[in-house]
Amino acid sequence: MNGRILLVGDDEAVLESSALLLKPLETVKSSSSKAPAILISRSFDVVVIGQSVAVSNAEWIIAAAKGLECPPALIAIRYPNEHLATGVEVHETNTWQNPGWLKERVMELLAERSA
Repeated sequence: MNGRILLVGDDEAVLESSALLLKPLETVKSSSSKAPAILISRSFDVVVIGQSVAVSNAEWIIAAAKGLECPPALIAIRYPNEHLATGVEVHETNTWQNPGWLKERVMELLAERSA
């Protein structure tokens, strides 16, 4: 299954790990400061916003993505007890105990979008 995934984070090591977990899917990595411009310039099927992105930046990126003509599916990974006021799918960092969850969930979202 093909799909374009945008991984947003401000920790390069975590972005690299996420990209490795999502192989062989096409992934683009971005810092939170560059993500809005990337969202405007290219289309994505799924955007994953990592826990290293400040809440205010995450909410800004989510709003930008939701405002697109064809908005991507959105996943936010947050620290326990950290909340976003955005109405998007949120996973706590403790789900990293099973790193395969990310690829499984992205694949499910891609399947839903192509159905």
